[in-house]
Amino acid sequence: MSQQPPLSRRGFLQGGLAVSALAVASPVLAACGPKSPGSGNTITVGAIADKTGAFATYGAPTIQGMNLAVEELNAAGGVLGKDIKLKFLDGKTDVAVWTSNARELLRDPSITTLMNGGASNQREAYRAMVTPAKKMLFYNHQYEGGLCDKNVFSTGIVPSQQVKPLVEHMIEEHGPKVYVLAADYNYGHIATDLTKKFAKAAGGQVVASELFPLDVSDFGTTVAKIQRARPDFIISHLVGNDHLNFHRQMASTGLNKTLWTGAPTFGLGNEQFKLGPADSQGILSALNYYEEIDTQESKDFVAKAKAKYPDVQYVNSEIATSYTAWKLWAAAVEKAGSTDLDKVTKVLEAGLTVKGPEGSLTMDGKTHQLSHNISFAKVNGSGRFEIIKTIENLVAEPSCDLIANPDQHTQLVS
Repeated sequence: MSQQPPLSRRGFLQGGLAVSALAVASPVLAACGPKSPGSGNTITVGAIADKTGAFATYGAPTIQGMNLAVEELNAAGGVLGKDIKLKFLDGKTDVAVWTSNARELLRDPSITTLMNGGASNQREAYRAMVTPAKKMLFYNHQYEGGLCDKNVFSTGIVPSQQVKPLVEHMIEEHGPKVYVLAADYNYGHIATDLTKKFAKAAGGQVVASELFPLDVSDFGTTVAKIQRARPDFIISHLVGNDHLNFHRQMASTGLNKTLWTGAPTFGLGNEQFKLGPADSQGILSALNYYEEIDTQESKDFVAKAKAKYPDVQYVNSEIATSYTAWKLWAAAVEKAGSTDLDKVTKVLEAGLTVKGPEGSLTMDGKTHQLSHNISFAKVNGSGRFEIIKTIENLVAEPSCDLIANPDQHTQLVS
């Protein structure tokens, strides 16, 4: 994270986190290599993700899901009878590189769509260029919500789909008093504000909240504060390896045996394997996909992903989200009969449904945000997730109406 510029309270979101430190090559590039981008036999799509640099561990699953989907689509005949040619550029965990890469892709006349698998500050560094270039951007990461742009479609989970039901569930199960911990950047600030809003609406109260820089690893004082505040549960928006120490220090006091922590980002960074069973006790995760989801769609996806990437430790929500985004784009282009921006946008805004590892999901035309199935899960003694409850087809709370008011180009900041 040291390669990123510091983020202020008004800064941009670091972005959705992800799992698996596996470095991935791009076999799709080689497979599609002989055909030129402008060929009538191909449809070229631009994509950026952090294959290298500090966020490579987060870019890996995005690339895996992308390659899996593109390979499947091409094997089934492509889109509109044409092979998908992937023009992939490495963001290198550097906002300046992301901006340069995006500019290159946006200038390519054969590309109508960009697939972004990176952080929100990376996205925001170039999003303003997308509309003038008359291109479409799919943003495929968990993020803070509130992105309203006619040319952008978001497929990752947002707090109203994830944090809200988690807070409601924990108030019902444990009581109304909430203690909130968050990383000190835009997502953490927004997530804290929204947690207060969701708790109040559910009859709860945030008794205290704290924000921590990303490199903080000592939470001893905070654990003592929590013991004095006597909340009914904790909501943690902490992220990254340093912040894992909070759970270890909770466990060292035995507090995690009696006090539950709801953690909306837990599992995106393989935390269930990085913490031992004792340290993982008392943590409830809330994500749109877990490898353990017991449906045929999920089982088939896990089998395909592990066959292609046998070294993957866990098939996580970021792989699933990336994969589903590509399938959604392909379905929209097929239904539109064209890659034309306006035609594809019209199909997506009509409420296109796609079936993926989560199940059937639908794009909301007004907000350009995909619906999601959210599952609550705890870590069992073997480092795997045990699904507690699933809520299907959650639609994000509306932050805009891009059908009635198409000329918006805004992002939620705190």
